[in-house]
Amino acid sequence: TASERICILDIDVQGVKNIKKKIASTNQQLKIPSPYFIFVAPPSMEILEQRLRDRKTESEADILKRLSNAAEEVEYGTKGGNFDAVIINDDLERAFESLSAVLVGWYPHLSSVSNELHPHPIVVAGPSGVGKGTLINKILEKYNSIPIQKDQTKDYFGFSVSHTTRQPRPGEVDGTHYHYTTMDHMKEMVKHDEFVEYAEVHGNMYGTR
Repeated sequence: TASERICILDIDVQGVKNIKKKIASTNQQLKIPSPYFIFVAPPSMEILEQRLRDRKTESEADILKRLSNAAEEVEYGTKGGNFDAVIINDDLERAFESLSAVLVGWYPHLSSVSNELHPHPIVVAGPSGVGKGTLINKILEKYNSIPIQKDQTKDYFGFSVSHTTRQPRPGEVDGTHYHYTTMDHMKEMVKHDEFVEYAEVHGNMYGTR
């Protein structure tokens, strides 16, 4: 069932800080079990800049803003104790192997067919352009639709689709990459405490339910 899946959340660093504040707070209850935190880091800021430029989806001003934010995110993400694991995405396949090893360490049942239930979700964070989405997609491809019996398969992971007020990029699909909505609707959802975390990034709001 869907409840047996390990939920993956793709959240920016500000969202991670918000979740950690909720966990540490004595008067707020997190709506999900305490997650494992993974930070995906670029091999260098120069390579991250090139990846952002190669996407050809942002203006020069947006790229410079993302790079400025990325420097702060990398500083926080690679500081000891802030994340349970740090994956350096210098090469996609090597980064994926490292990520898979971390996941199998946390969830040993991934290396064999099992119905074991692990409720702890995984929060994946990192600067824009670092390759979080690609690594998450590879995890979903490797560990989902696993044959367990004749005509039966098992999905080990599920992906939480966040809400955002930003416009879709070319190729993005509503309900698959994000739930695209308006600022007024997002603020109304925040007012009714419908998000595990939310943050404003680059002038747009993002939230995870």
